[in-house]
Amino acid sequence: MIEYQLYRQSAGELRREAERERLAREAAAARRRRRRTERTGADGGRRRGGADGGRGRWTRAA
Repeated sequence: MIEYQLYRQSAGELRREAERERLAREAAAARRRRRRTERTGADGGRRRGGADGGRGRWTRAA
């Protein structure tokens, strides 16, 4: 019975540790998104025209 209790305890610790790591990754991703939004504007810089007369970033001349 003691082995089973130790197993359950260690399994619970592993789950809590995995949850903490997942939350830390999500928080880091949210910080990156927020910084990117603050730096480029609310649309992430995707809809603003550049020096090429308003065409998209990846548009090339024919």
